[in-house]
Amino acid sequence: MNNLLPPSLRGYSSPKCNAFVWDALVAGGDPAGRMPDGRIPSAAEWADPSTKISGYYVVPSDFSLQIGDVVALQGHVGLYKPLTDGSPGTVSAASSGTPPYGEIRHNDFGFREGNAPTIRRCLCDAASAKISGF
Repeated sequence: MNNLLPPSLRGYSSPKCNAFVWDALVAGGDPAGRMPDGRIPSAAEWADPSTKISGYYVVPSDFSLQIGDVVALQGHVGLYKPLTDGSPGTVSAASSGTPPYGEIRHNDFGFREGNAPTIRRCLCDAASAKISGF
């Protein structure tokens, strides 16, 4: 799947989904802040809308998705990138589920029936999105 990724993400094969997201955000120039104890945010922290992640805000449900938004459910996190057919999709590292593990995947994670992911966006985009309070 690496060949489907934009050049800025090729070569990132972090075996954990949260490390992949961290690496990609750093590579894209929009790194998230670390948690108070110095570690990078976990998938569960990205998914919990009450958890503060420096540099990122929770996108209201009535906003349109943007490529690069962070998409998280309790145990997994990825980056929004529409699928080739135009439907919603994410790019993420697979550390569990169907082998091979550690592979970068582009699929419908977060947008399957019954999913209600938390979507976060870089504060660097807040002005253009007209988010009040930022």
